[in-house]
Amino acid sequence: MTSARHSRIALLAALALTASLAIPANAQARGRTRSVTGPHGASVERTVQRAPGLLDRTTTRTQVDGESTTRSHQRTFDSATGTTSRQTSALQADGDTWQSSSQRTRSEGQRSTQAQVTGPAGRTATFDSATSVTANGFVRSASSTGPAGVTRTADVVVSATDAGTSRTVTRSTSAPTP
Repeated sequence: MTSARHSRIALLAALALTASLAIPANAQARGRTRSVTGPHGASVERTVQRAPGLLDRTTTRTQVDGESTTRSHQRTFDSATGTTSRQTSALQADGDTWQSSSQRTRSEGQRSTQAQVTGPAGRTATFDSATSVTANGFVRSASSTGPAGVTRTADVVVSATDAGTSRTVTRSTSAPTP
């Protein structure tokens, strides 16, 4: 009788697992909203939505005087391509805004990152990086351009040999063109 009971339990567990795998991705989506108000009247409200490969979050802070700040963040992940994308924006109480976005991709022996930030005055900074794995180390190339237009680059080559690890870094800076 004990083995028959264990067989039924195992069958029920297998059926539950099969049923959970059959649920469409949009049915696995979930979300929540939380609000908190402090003793002096300031409040915070956060809304979070999740689904497979997606996180969407918005937070609003309201001060006692009614001024509020809102920050939104969205992250997506595509497992087929190994790509993670992020979008973040903020609206400050004084009306200033800023935005950032980035995309990271990973594949066999390769990584790349692209990012951009735009500040309150519309000034933009960018960053790009690519890394490749070699037979005995890796090669990385990175470049960033600041809001004033100055571009900085760095190339890094790392390799391991019997004598130890070798690291070569080449950096350069270029001024913006007038």
